[in-house]
Amino acid sequence: MSFELISYHLATSKTVAGPWIPFFLALSTVGGIIASLVFGKLYDRVGLPAVLLAIVPSAAFAPLVFLGSFSTILVGMLLWGIGYAVQDTLFKALVASVLPEGKRNLAFGLFYAGYGAGWLVGSIATGLLYERSRLALVFFSMAAQLMSVPVFLVAARANRKGSRAS
Repeated sequence: MSFELISYHLATSKTVAGPWIPFFLALSTVGGIIASLVFGKLYDRVGLPAVLLAIVPSAAFAPLVFLGSFSTILVGMLLWGIGYAVQDTLFKALVASVLPEGKRNLAFGLFYAGYGAGWLVGSIATGLLYERSRLALVFFSMAAQLMSVPVFLVAARANRKGSRAS
């Protein structure tokens, strides 16, 4: 979910005073930096489980941010930073790790085309849901993130089978 929608919510719901909104973004950015280092190191050691370990708790950001109070929004923004860091760093490492060197450029192009299309569709959906039901927005956000877990598990299983065959 984009920070633009989050900051719009924080400003219009008045759960966070205007001057605090940039602080919340800075806090989530710092959390994302730390998460990138921690989960990157963990990914180097254990691989895909590190990605899954980051995705599941980061999905909890939405209820904390959109249904919570000042303090729960703070926690939610830290979780949002973790989710953003995973998307920004670990997904790249994951794509690179499963493809041979000569196929990575096309794979990254396809990955970012899908990622951008997904981001666009998700942004439209969350914007529409925000106006109709915050609870539906929360469920959609959590479901969209958690639906990626089985995809990663299937991909990991296929990658293991491919590794054993070669």
